[in-house]
Amino acid sequence: MAHPEATRWRARQLFMGRMPLPAVARRVGVGLGTVKRWCREEEWGAMRRLHGELELRSAELAVAMAERARETADPQQAFAASTAAQLARQHSGARPMPTVQDIAKALVRVLAAHPEVGPVVKRNRGEVLRLVSDEAERLQGEAG
Repeated sequence: MAHPEATRWRARQLFMGRMPLPAVARRVGVGLGTVKRWCREEEWGAMRRLHGELELRSAELAVAMAERARETADPQQAFAASTAAQLARQHSGARPMPTVQDIAKALVRVLAAHPEVGPVVKRNRGEVLRLVSDEAERLQGEAG
């Protein structure tokens, strides 16, 4: 019997949220063997390990950004660090972690809304995004 794709998707999300396979099977209403087969076929275990690593890296990046903001006493860097930490918290658990690009785009959106720097950011959005991405990757390299 074929199960709806939504059932498989929900099972994967529960597993990625660190729920054990027997509990996943009970929650979505399919047999344990079916969930194990999906897990094996789609390599959920590897994805969950990668997800955990990305959560850790995201937290490390947020910490590195916070340390840099503290060292420089720059309010913009403090705000960027706060935003990165908030994104890391929001995307923990069963949701996929943001990439450096996701964080950079979010920071550019925030900066674009700032009354003083917003107009400059809006006019130079691509360049600002590249600069923010480069800095985030540099900080991530320092943290890891």
